[in-house]
Amino acid sequence: LALAVLDELIFMDRQNYCIRFLAEYGFIKHIIESLVKDDAGLVNLLSKPKENVRDIYVYEAKLGLMSRIATSHLGAELLLQANLLPRLAELSVISLRPDPDAILLRNEEDLMSGGLKTYHNMLFPILRLIQSILSTMGAGNVGAAKETVRFLAVHEDVFSQILRGSTARSSLNPALLQELALVTAITAKAATIDIKLEATDTAGIELSGQLSRIQRQMMSLLSQFQLTDDLLTSLEGAGEDANRLLLTVLKIISNVTSYARALVTASGNNSKFCTLVVSPSLLEANEEAPTGAGNSRPASLGLLVLSIKYLTAHLTSAKSNLSELQEKENSLSSCPTSELATLAGVNPTDKLPGLAVRQLAASKLAAVIADKQMDVQLSAETVESISFLMWRHLEHYLLYSCAALTSTPSTPYQATVRRLNESKDHAGFGLVNSPRSNFPKVDIEKLKGDVKLVMNDTFFDKLGEIVEMVEKQTSNGSSTAGFLQAIIRRTKRLALLHT
Repeated sequence: LALAVLDELIFMDRQNYCIRFLAEYGFIKHIIESLVKDDAGLVNLLSKPKENVRDIYVYEAKLGLMSRIATSHLGAELLLQANLLPRLAELSVISLRPDPDAILLRNEEDLMSGGLKTYHNMLFPILRLIQSILSTMGAGNVGAAKETVRFLAVHEDVFSQILRGSTARSSLNPALLQELALVTAITAKAATIDIKLEATDTAGIELSGQLSRIQRQMMSLLSQFQLTDDLLTSLEGAGEDANRLLLTVLKIISNVTSYARALVTASGNNSKFCTLVVSPSLLEANEEAPTGAGNSRPASLGLLVLSIKYLTAHLTSAKSNLSELQEKENSLSSCPTSELATLAGVNPTDKLPGLAVRQLAASKLAAVIADKQMDVQLSAETVESISFLMWRHLEHYLLYSCAALTSTPSTPYQATVRRLNESKDHAGFGLVNSPRSNFPKVDIEKLKGDVKLVMNDTFFDKLGEIVEMVEKQTSNGSSTAGFLQAIIRRTKRLALLHT
């Protein structure tokens, strides 16, 4: 009760007086240190579900209070200074994640009510707290990113298992999807920061290896969560949870693509000097190779193209559905009683006041519209991010890779571009040394042939149809107006003039 009162006081205090008071008198530090003492009770509750649940209620209240504190910049800084994340990393209960595969073999309902649910009640507040700190501190805050990466590294086995995503994808279980969405959210915000590591430091080398594994696992999720007809049909079969599950899947895809975009952008301001996160293969787009839970192919250019195709189709459909819902909301006052009852989810034979039915219908319709708006927003942002990744990688492979530089230009225009690039290199702008730059010469010819086949007029026309709706959703947030149009124009020029 005391923690709940503090939570409410901090919510009402816009000047952060309460947070300063709690920090100055050591209350924040005390609450953080007490989490370690709660660990034994949480472990006991996870192993013996019928034990006293008081420990988890107090634990949730503490994390809820710290999440409230983390909503202000001052509060987030104070939490980091009080060593919140190192203390959270000490909680041994995080490493005791029940095996969802074994639970599914027994009974899927056990996922919703058994040990995994109790575990999620302990893990989710931690992930949301870290997400709140990262969001409040803003992109590029190295201190918060370092602490988060170290937290992930301490419990690498657990988070590596979650990031595999195969069980979440195959079962489409709401709890497992939510777990994956939260982990990818904090990974996308933290694991893209360039943390300076000493090559001779053992801990530094180990952490660097963990970051590499995170990158591989994050990119593999893009292959597993393609918005295919099969996946959308499976989500629709979830009944009332369909919209919520679809949004969770879209958040996972958005987290992965924003992670990849941040990783590429942070490594250099042009395609010559950038980290490469996908291989120069268009196999998936050319042959429509299978995607899903069992697919283990590394991320490639073809996967990006395939993702754009699925997302553009979904975005067009979602935008159309949103317009229909908004029209229905505007005409709600003239809807017949039977239609209102259907929208409200009540039995038409129930003798409810007409006003009550209308208000309930309006409330439910507003909630559906809000979900659909989020659907459109996430889809638009993801299309923009993937288009950017596609352009950056295609430009690097066609113009700046070793294979491209050792091949003979086939047109005068390509020869001119080659001379311009070489003159810049002589001026002191060398090539980036990337592990994927040195693919064999034979692959550059195959890539050029596949680009002609896959990135044709139909592909660019489809992408051009959604430019306006994408930029309407993203121009006030992740990018400026005209960004996607410029990306499409540059990619099309590459496909036409450099293949």
